[in-house]
Amino acid sequence: MLALPTSWAGVLARILLVISAIISLERNFSRSFFIAKAEYIWLLAGAIYIGGSFFTALFAVKMELAVYDVFRQLYIFLVSFGMLIHFRDCKARMYFVYGLMPYIIFSACLIIFGYNSVMGGLASFNFDDSAYFKFQMNQEFGVNTNPLSFAMLLGFILCYSIYKNSYLNIIFVIVSMVALMISGARATIAMLFFGLSFVFFVKDEVSRKLFSYAILLIGFLGFLYYINLDEVEKIKYMYEVSDATTGRLELWLAAIAKFYDRPVFGWGASSWDYDLDKYLILISSDIGRFDILTSGAFHNAYLTVLAEKGLVGFFIMASFLFFIYRSSIVVYSERYNMNIFDRKLAAVSPLFISLLVIRGFFEHGGIIGYANASVDFISFAGAALIVALYVPIYQLNSK
Repeated sequence: MLALPTSWAGVLARILLVISAIISLERNFSRSFFIAKAEYIWLLAGAIYIGGSFFTALFAVKMELAVYDVFRQLYIFLVSFGMLIHFRDCKARMYFVYGLMPYIIFSACLIIFGYNSVMGGLASFNFDDSAYFKFQMNQEFGVNTNPLSFAMLLGFILCYSIYKNSYLNIIFVIVSMVALMISGARATIAMLFFGLSFVFFVKDEVSRKLFSYAILLIGFLGFLYYINLDEVEKIKYMYEVSDATTGRLELWLAAIAKFYDRPVFGWGASSWDYDLDKYLILISSDIGRFDILTSGAFHNAYLTVLAEKGLVGFFIMASFLFFIYRSSIVVYSERYNMNIFDRKLAAVSPLFISLLVIRGFFEHGGIIGYANASVDFISFAGAALIVALYVPIYQLNSK
């Protein structure tokens, strides 16, 4: 229902999610009011983040939007914690993952149908036309392929681990991959290739460390290369980066500039466009794209939180992400002590969380997003699923 391009479907889906979360909490706690230690961490982190959002709202330039954000975070917290408790039961975890496949197939068909309608068929596919396709999909059908494609990718990772040896998986993979490639969502396509690299290279702890060090080394060498360029070459390089990131570079620099002006408490939630022209230094060859910019914040989850909620909100968010990522690593290392279904989920847990964290550098969405798309729901539901696998391990190790 969250995938449907209508506002009423989104509202109804959120109402149903809240009701189901309340029912889940009531059903579990009516038998025995017990909260495991790892669940307490989730509970505490969520409460602190909501408290931090409320506190930073006191200093917001758009008070009403900042207060609205507090209720939005409360919604995310209630639904995700309800799902965490709900996922104590292995059957609940199974039903959730199995239920993702129809959603992914529906979303893939929606993108393929839209491509046929807008571009005249798959035979005319040209990656250079991706920006036009995304714009037309949004204009004609109200579908934003950026969050939709990434939601598909997240769901695909969880489903593929379960249906891996099924003939149904062949059709599932083909349809999903075609939809992802034609979606025009560059960040999602980049995440897809990163995911393939992650699975290929990261098979044990030593490989994971080497993979991490390689990424850090590449980043460091790239930084050294940039600082040794002369001013003309730097401007040319920034121009190329701006075009490659479809204007994101300007937004990132604007976010950093706004953060410098109000570093502690930020400007308040949803204030990314407040005085944006004052901080925007246009480098892109297509400056017209900024005239129609109405959503997406700074297209970087971490810079958005820094600019809107300052260091207060950023450190709370970073701590929560670290807890979830660490949970995925522990779950992965302990997977052979689990049943077959949970073992398959545990095997892709680090990949799932890694993609969430990395995508945060290109989009504002997912587990710390605005909860206005299916990608946000799948993000915090998937995170709750992984932490649910971590709960018994944490309980055992803390005794």
